Amino acid sequence: MLRRFGSKFLQNSLLLTLSGLYSTAALHAQQPAVNPAPIPLNPSQKAAAIAGNVQGKALIQQATALLKSGQLDSAIPILQRASVLRYVDPTSHFYLGLVYDQKGMSQMALENYTLAIKRANALGMDSAQLRINLGNTLCKLNFLKEAEFDYKRAIEIDDKNDVAHLNLGRVLLFKGDNQGAFRELSRASALMATDPNLPLYQALALKGMGNNEECKNQLQIFLDRAAGTHSDPRVISMAQNLLAELK
Repeated sequence: MLRRFGSKFLQNSLLLTLSGLYSTAALHAQQPAVNPAPIPLNPSQKAAAIAGNVQGKALIQQATALLKSGQLDSAIPILQRASVLRYVDPTSHFYLGLVYDQKGMSQMALENYTLAIKRANALGMDSAQLRINLGNTLCKLNFLKEAEFDYKRAIEIDDKNDVAHLNLGRVLLFKGDNQGAFRELSRASALMATDPNLPLYQALALKGMGNNEECKNQLQIFLDRAAGTHSDPRVISMAQNLLAELK
Protein backbone atom coordinates (compact mmCIF):
# COMPACT_ATOMS: atom_id res chain seq x y z
CA MET A 1 0.00 0.00 0.00
CA LEU A 2 2.83 2.37 0.87
CA ARG A 3 4.47 1.66 -2.47
CA ARG A 4 1.22 2.34 -4.34
CA PHE A 5 0.73 5.56 -2.40
CA GLY A 6 4.29 6.61 -3.18
CA SER A 7 4.00 6.06 -6.93
CA LYS A 8 0.64 7.86 -7.03
CA PHE A 9 2.11 10.79 -5.12
CA LEU A 10 5.07 10.96 -7.51
CA GLN A 11 2.73 10.72 -10.50
CA ASN A 12 0.65 13.65 -9.22
CA SER A 13 3.76 15.66 -8.34
CA LEU A 14 5.10 15.19 -11.85
CA LEU A 15 1.81 16.34 -13.35
CA LEU A 16 1.78 19.45 -11.17
CA THR A 17 5.37 20.28 -12.07
CA LEU A 18 4.86 19.66 -15.78
CA SER A 19 1.73 21.82 -15.81
CA GLY A 20 3.97 24.80 -15.09
CA LEU A 21 6.41 24.05 -17.89
CA TYR A 22 4.34 25.09 -20.90
CA SER A 23 6.60 26.84 -23.37
CA THR A 24 5.30 29.45 -25.78
CA ALA A 25 6.26 29.62 -29.42
CA ALA A 26 9.57 31.33 -30.19
CA LEU A 27 9.54 34.82 -31.62
CA HIS A 28 10.34 33.48 -35.08
CA ALA A 29 7.06 31.52 -35.10
CA GLN A 30 5.11 31.63 -38.31
CA GLN A 31 2.73 34.56 -38.44
CA PRO A 32 -0.78 34.11 -39.86
CA ALA A 33 -0.98 34.90 -43.54
CA VAL A 34 -3.39 37.77 -44.13
CA ASN A 35 -5.01 39.08 -47.29
CA PRO A 36 -7.49 41.72 -46.08
CA ALA A 37 -10.83 41.79 -47.86
CA PRO A 38 -11.54 45.07 -49.69
CA ILE A 39 -13.67 47.64 -47.86
CA PRO A 40 -15.61 50.25 -49.92
CA LEU A 41 -14.01 53.69 -49.37
CA ASN A 42 -14.29 57.14 -50.93
CA PRO A 43 -11.13 58.51 -52.63
CA SER A 44 -9.80 60.39 -49.58
CA GLN A 45 -10.49 57.45 -47.28
CA LYS A 46 -8.82 55.12 -49.75
CA ALA A 47 -5.70 57.28 -49.90
CA ALA A 48 -5.51 57.43 -46.10
CA ALA A 49 -6.08 53.70 -45.80
CA ILE A 50 -3.32 52.92 -48.31
CA ALA A 51 -0.90 55.23 -46.51
CA GLY A 52 -1.77 53.71 -43.13
CA ASN A 53 -1.46 50.21 -44.54
CA VAL A 54 2.00 50.91 -45.93
CA GLN A 55 3.16 52.65 -42.76
CA GLY A 56 1.71 49.90 -40.59
CA LYS A 57 3.48 47.22 -42.60
CA ALA A 58 6.77 49.09 -42.22
CA LEU A 59 6.20 49.33 -38.47
CA ILE A 60 5.57 45.58 -38.23
CA GLN A 61 8.82 44.93 -40.09
CA GLN A 62 10.63 47.30 -37.73
CA ALA A 63 9.11 45.58 -34.70
CA THR A 64 9.99 42.07 -35.88
CA ALA A 65 13.61 43.16 -36.33
CA LEU A 66 13.59 44.37 -32.72
CA LEU A 67 12.06 41.10 -31.55
CA LYS A 68 14.74 39.06 -33.30
CA SER A 69 17.38 41.07 -31.43
CA GLY A 70 15.58 40.56 -28.10
CA GLN A 71 14.35 44.15 -27.70
CA LEU A 72 10.85 43.24 -26.54
CA ASP A 73 9.96 46.47 -24.73
CA SER A 74 10.98 48.63 -27.68
CA ALA A 75 8.77 46.59 -30.01
CA ILE A 76 5.56 47.00 -27.98
CA PRO A 77 4.64 50.65 -28.82
CA ILE A 78 5.57 50.08 -32.46
CA LEU A 79 3.25 47.07 -32.70
CA GLN A 80 0.49 48.96 -30.90
CA ARG A 81 0.76 51.76 -33.46
CA ALA A 82 0.77 49.23 -36.30
CA SER A 83 -2.40 47.62 -34.95
CA VAL A 84 -4.18 50.98 -35.29
CA LEU A 85 -2.91 51.66 -38.80
CA ARG A 86 -3.60 48.11 -40.04
CA TYR A 87 -6.87 47.68 -38.21
CA VAL A 88 -8.02 44.58 -40.13
CA ASP A 89 -4.66 42.80 -39.93
CA PRO A 90 -4.18 40.32 -37.03
CA THR A 91 -0.38 40.28 -37.37
CA SER A 92 0.43 43.07 -34.90
CA HIS A 93 -1.73 41.53 -32.17
CA PHE A 94 -0.19 38.12 -32.90
CA TYR A 95 3.28 39.54 -32.23
CA LEU A 96 2.07 41.49 -29.20
CA GLY A 97 0.77 38.21 -27.81
CA LEU A 98 4.18 36.63 -28.34
CA VAL A 99 5.93 39.56 -26.64
CA TYR A 100 3.69 39.49 -23.59
CA ASP A 101 4.07 35.71 -23.42
CA GLN A 102 7.85 36.10 -23.39
CA LYS A 103 7.53 38.70 -20.63
CA GLY A 104 5.34 36.40 -18.53
CA MET A 105 2.30 38.68 -18.85
CA SER A 106 -0.21 35.95 -19.64
CA GLN A 107 -3.36 38.07 -19.33
CA MET A 108 -2.05 40.63 -21.83
CA ALA A 109 -0.94 37.82 -24.12
CA LEU A 110 -4.41 36.30 -23.93
CA GLU A 111 -6.07 39.60 -24.83
CA ASN A 112 -3.86 40.11 -27.88
CA TYR A 113 -4.11 36.53 -29.15
CA THR A 114 -7.88 36.81 -28.82
CA LEU A 115 -7.91 40.06 -30.79
CA ALA A 116 -5.72 38.46 -33.45
CA ILE A 117 -8.16 35.58 -33.82
CA LYS A 118 -11.13 37.96 -34.03
CA ARG A 119 -9.44 39.93 -36.80
CA ALA A 120 -8.45 36.77 -38.65
CA ASN A 121 -11.97 35.34 -38.36
CA ALA A 122 -13.43 38.59 -39.68
CA LEU A 123 -11.38 37.93 -42.81
CA GLY A 124 -12.60 34.34 -42.98
CA MET A 125 -9.20 33.07 -41.88
CA ASP A 126 -7.59 31.19 -38.99
CA SER A 127 -4.12 30.02 -37.97
CA ALA A 128 -2.98 26.79 -36.31
CA GLN A 129 0.06 28.56 -34.85
CA LEU A 130 -2.12 31.31 -33.39
CA ARG A 131 -4.49 28.74 -31.87
CA ILE A 132 -1.55 26.87 -30.33
CA ASN A 133 -0.13 30.05 -28.80
CA LEU A 134 -3.53 31.00 -27.43
CA GLY A 135 -3.96 27.50 -25.99
CA ASN A 136 -0.56 27.73 -24.28
CA THR A 137 -1.51 31.04 -22.68
CA LEU A 138 -4.87 29.69 -21.55
CA CYS A 139 -3.07 26.76 -19.92
CA LYS A 140 -0.86 29.16 -17.99
CA LEU A 141 -4.03 30.79 -16.69
CA ASN A 142 -5.47 27.32 -15.88
CA PHE A 143 -8.27 27.59 -18.46
CA LEU A 144 -7.85 23.98 -19.59
CA LYS A 145 -11.28 23.61 -21.21
CA GLU A 146 -10.71 26.69 -23.35
CA ALA A 147 -7.17 25.57 -24.21
CA GLU A 148 -8.49 22.17 -25.27
CA PHE A 149 -10.85 23.91 -27.70
CA ASP A 150 -8.05 25.92 -29.30
CA TYR A 151 -5.71 22.94 -29.65
CA LYS A 152 -8.52 20.96 -31.29
CA ARG A 153 -9.16 23.90 -33.60
CA ALA A 154 -5.46 23.95 -34.52
CA ILE A 155 -5.71 20.25 -35.40
CA GLU A 156 -8.77 20.93 -37.56
CA ILE A 157 -6.72 23.49 -39.46
CA ASP A 158 -3.61 21.30 -39.70
CA ASP A 159 -3.97 17.67 -38.61
CA LYS A 160 -0.23 17.11 -39.15
CA ASN A 161 0.80 19.76 -36.63
CA ASP A 162 2.73 17.72 -34.07
CA VAL A 163 2.74 20.54 -31.49
CA ALA A 164 -1.06 20.79 -31.55
CA HIS A 165 -1.42 17.06 -30.90
CA LEU A 166 1.27 17.17 -28.20
CA ASN A 167 -0.31 20.10 -26.37
CA LEU A 168 -3.80 18.63 -26.62
CA GLY A 169 -2.40 15.42 -25.17
CA ARG A 170 -0.91 17.35 -22.26
CA VAL A 171 -4.18 19.13 -21.53
CA LEU A 172 -6.10 15.85 -21.57
CA LEU A 173 -3.45 14.36 -19.28
CA PHE A 174 -3.85 17.21 -16.80
CA LYS A 175 -7.63 16.78 -16.98
CA GLY A 176 -7.34 13.06 -16.16
CA ASP A 177 -8.34 11.72 -19.60
CA ASN A 178 -5.46 9.27 -19.83
CA GLN A 179 -6.72 7.35 -22.86
CA GLY A 180 -7.41 10.51 -24.84
CA ALA A 181 -4.04 11.90 -23.78
CA PHE A 182 -2.17 8.78 -24.87
CA ARG A 183 -3.94 8.82 -28.24
CA GLU A 184 -2.91 12.42 -28.94
CA LEU A 185 0.62 11.94 -27.59
CA SER A 186 1.07 8.87 -29.78
CA ARG A 187 -0.08 10.92 -32.77
CA ALA A 188 2.47 13.61 -31.86
CA SER A 189 5.17 10.95 -31.63
CA ALA A 190 4.21 9.56 -35.05
CA LEU A 191 4.52 13.10 -36.44
CA MET A 192 8.09 13.27 -35.04
CA ALA A 193 7.40 15.75 -32.23
CA THR A 194 10.69 16.85 -30.69
CA ASP A 195 9.61 17.78 -27.15
CA PRO A 196 12.04 15.92 -24.84
CA ASN A 197 9.26 15.41 -22.30
CA LEU A 198 7.03 13.49 -24.73
CA PRO A 199 8.02 10.00 -23.42
CA LEU A 200 7.35 11.25 -19.90
CA TYR A 201 3.86 12.45 -20.82
CA GLN A 202 3.21 9.08 -22.43
CA ALA A 203 4.51 7.33 -19.31
CA LEU A 204 2.12 9.28 -17.08
CA ALA A 205 -0.82 8.51 -19.36
CA LEU A 206 0.11 4.82 -19.32
CA LYS A 207 0.43 4.91 -15.53
CA GLY A 208 -3.05 6.41 -15.31
CA MET A 209 -4.34 3.61 -17.54
CA GLY A 210 -2.77 0.99 -15.26
CA ASN A 211 -0.13 -0.13 -17.77
CA ASN A 212 2.86 -0.03 -15.45
CA GLU A 213 5.18 -2.12 -17.63
CA GLU A 214 4.94 0.16 -20.65
CA CYS A 215 5.04 3.14 -18.29
CA LYS A 216 8.44 1.95 -17.06
CA ASN A 217 9.67 1.62 -20.63
CA GLN A 218 8.67 5.18 -21.48
CA LEU A 219 10.17 6.51 -18.26
CA GLN A 220 13.47 4.86 -19.16
CA ILE A 221 13.33 6.34 -22.67
CA PHE A 222 12.75 9.78 -21.16
CA LEU A 223 15.64 9.41 -18.71
CA ASP A 224 18.00 8.12 -21.40
CA ARG A 225 17.19 11.07 -23.64
CA ALA A 226 17.34 13.56 -20.76
CA ALA A 227 20.98 12.70 -20.03
CA GLY A 228 23.13 15.60 -21.14
CA THR A 229 20.18 17.85 -22.01
CA HIS A 230 18.69 20.89 -20.31
CA SER A 231 15.67 19.02 -18.94
CA ASP A 232 14.31 20.33 -15.65
CA PRO A 233 16.26 18.65 -12.79
CA ARG A 234 13.09 18.41 -10.69
CA VAL A 235 11.32 16.49 -13.44
CA ILE A 236 14.26 14.14 -13.95
CA SER A 237 14.47 13.43 -10.21
CA MET A 238 10.76 12.69 -9.90
CA ALA A 239 10.83 10.49 -13.01
CA GLN A 240 13.74 8.53 -11.52
CA ASN A 241 11.86 8.11 -8.24
CA LEU A 242 8.68 7.00 -10.01
CA LEU A 243 10.62 4.44 -12.05
CA ALA A 244 12.23 3.12 -8.86
CA GLU A 245 8.81 2.83 -7.20
CA LEU A 246 7.48 0.78 -10.13
CA LYS A 247 10.37 -1.70 -10.21
